[in-house]
Amino acid sequence: MNKNVVYKKRISFAWDFRKEEEWINRCSEEGYQMDKIGLTRRRFRRDAEHRYVYRYDLQDFKVTDRSKFKQYLALYADAGWDYVDSFLWWHCFRKPYEEGVGEELYTDWASRRDFFSRIIRISLMVGWLNLGIFALNLILLLSIGSDLSAWANAFRGTVMALNGGLGLMLLVIARKLKTAVW
Repeated sequence: MNKNVVYKKRISFAWDFRKEEEWINRCSEEGYQMDKIGLTRRRFRRDAEHRYVYRYDLQDFKVTDRSKFKQYLALYADAGWDYVDSFLWWHCFRKPYEEGVGEELYTDWASRRDFFSRIIRISLMVGWLNLGIFALNLILLLSIGSDLSAWANAFRGTVMALNGGLGLMLLVIARKLKTAVW
């Protein structure tokens, strides 16, 4: 295994993207530069000679839309941002760190509002999806009953509770973000 490559595990949520950025920027300050994003794991390369400011962006298009993605990367490259990696709709960029300079991807109110609108929209989508899965499971449970073992019923109940709880939590968070942004 390469001694200059380190994997760090971390679970982050869309509404806590600033905490994720702060953590990655602290890692950069300590000499670890992120180059790969995953669901629960980030890959860093040891490079104490450089320090970067990392920022996340959320877009509605997938990386598979190559022409739109190339235009998107060119826009940030023109502003001095280097592309790092993407995971689902999240894209990470970095810029060399400068003391006393607060670097942001979005510098105007309209762009920031649009960014938070995308977070709200995805939170609502996933929240309603989870509530739909919860409702479907509940309907199946009530209509056909359960001839499963106690462990299977406990598992089904746990999954249903998680779907319902996650769905409600995401809807509440989306509402709070909406009132905070507007």
